[in-house]
Amino acid sequence: MLRMILHAPWYISNNQIHHDLHMLIIEEIAKQFAKSYEKRLHHHPNVEAIQLLNTLTHRKLKRRNILDY
Repeated sequence: MLRMILHAPWYISNNQIHHDLHMLIIEEIAKQFAKSYEKRLHHHPNVEAIQLLNTLTHRKLKRRNILDY
């Protein structure tokens, strides 16, 4: 979307556009939200909320096999 808004040519990389605009890429923003969520869970008074940290897994959205559920 930034490329379209700026009318940037095809040969300018997305990383360069983000760097020039001083904007974070989506992956970095997601990491920041995950870190802040983890910090909030550590300070939560409910013990079960803290235990959520142990159950969170990194699972890909796209399944490799039909039997991977």
